[in-house]
Amino acid sequence: MSGEDVNDRIDGAGELDGAGLAGGAGEPADGQTTDHADGASGPAGTSLELPAVADIRVAAEIQARCQAALDSTGDVTVSAASTERVDAAVLQCLAALANGLHQGGRSLHLAESSEAFDRAVDVLGFRRVLTGS
Repeated sequence: MSGEDVNDRIDGAGELDGAGLAGGAGEPADGQTTDHADGASGPAGTSLELPAVADIRVAAEIQARCQAALDSTGDVTVSAASTERVDAAVLQCLAALANGLHQGGRSLHLAESSEAFDRAVDVLGFRRVLTGS
């Protein structure tokens, strides 16, 4: 299966038409910005919210947010509730974060996730590393 076939299957679009790309990396086509991995930190740890399109174009930003979360204290909670498309680059960032947290005796929690995010995690084989199950 080619990479395009996997992305088609994951986002359910049937074709890669660039939807959601007009606003730039990680921004919806209507030009409104999304909350990219906000990195909010509090006493209970750090929260990261993934954008609607979490792919290679925003992977560097997400990786930086993951590194900041790893450098903080406490567990990290990730929300992918509004994520419509995610690729392996972003899932690799989250997997690296989960592994780093685990090595430090901390945890990654998936608070909310969209059907598209869950499907990508399963199809690309990231369920075990992200959830421990």
